[in-house]
Amino acid sequence: MTTRTRTLPAKLGLSAVVATGIVAVLAGVAFAQPARPQAQTVPPPPPAAPAPAPSQAVPTDPDRTTASFGDWLLRCERQADGQRVCDAAQTLVLQGQTQPIALIAFSRPTRGQPLLLTVQVPTSATFANPLRVTGEDREPLVIEVPWRRCVPAGCFADVQLRDEAAMRRLRARTEPGRIEFRDGANREIALPFSLRGLAPALDALVRD
Repeated sequence: MTTRTRTLPAKLGLSAVVATGIVAVLAGVAFAQPARPQAQTVPPPPPAAPAPAPSQAVPTDPDRTTASFGDWLLRCERQADGQRVCDAAQTLVLQGQTQPIALIAFSRPTRGQPLLLTVQVPTSATFANPLRVTGEDREPLVIEVPWRRCVPAGCFADVQLRDEAAMRRLRARTEPGRIEFRDGANREIALPFSLRGLAPALDALVRD
């Protein structure tokens, strides 16, 4: 920034003073000149504060919601692009323990596509055969769920539910279902899960 300097006048001149009636003439009396002031530098003004960012409209709907349907929990979250992503999930915990051992969830990543069934189990799993969601009733239920990956948090299997008949049987069931897979020692593992509240939870999931 350019600094402007203001300079005061450098010299003040006075004439000789003559005293009438006095023999001596005071001539050429010089008066001391005032000291020349130093130039003063005007400090630059402080930087202007940034203009406040324009306020963004706050959505009228909450960013996160949860709703309980029997033994199922519907969870919805608004993404950065404004889309809402929801799933209906149930966490399985063994009796006498507090840490979950498995998770089963239904979601719809893309509107208009079939529901996606995702199952998470402990990392000790054998991938030779797909995981299965089963149940015995008047109409047996078997949904094979291919394995996808294992991470430190667990092993995941998922499948798109394109079989509408299997979905109808799943929604109509009242008896518990089972998650079946083989562990690292090739032992058959069966984890029961509840179907109470699944039908209304899926209805709400489809609406969202």
